[in-house]
Amino acid sequence: MYIYHMIKHAEVGIPTTGAARPRERFVRGVAGTVVLVGFVLGWFVNDLFFLIHVFVGLNLLQSSVTGFCPPEKIYERLFGESA
Repeated sequence: MYIYHMIKHAEVGIPTTGAARPRERFVRGVAGTVVLVGFVLGWFVNDLFFLIHVFVGLNLLQSSVTGFCPPEKIYERLFGESA
């Protein structure tokens, strides 16, 4: 089934490799960085910083439902690429 989807994506011009999808890599990098920074701040500064994980989780959940992702908008502003 995976191969079928890869072929269909290639036929319509959707990038199928990680190197060809810089926006997804950017969004994942931002999410990972925020989670790690929240962990470090929660461990060394104040326990309330662990709530950053809740914020990231809710943002990922809402973006999967609505399709709106704030880091994608930041990427578009920084690099001038749109979907």
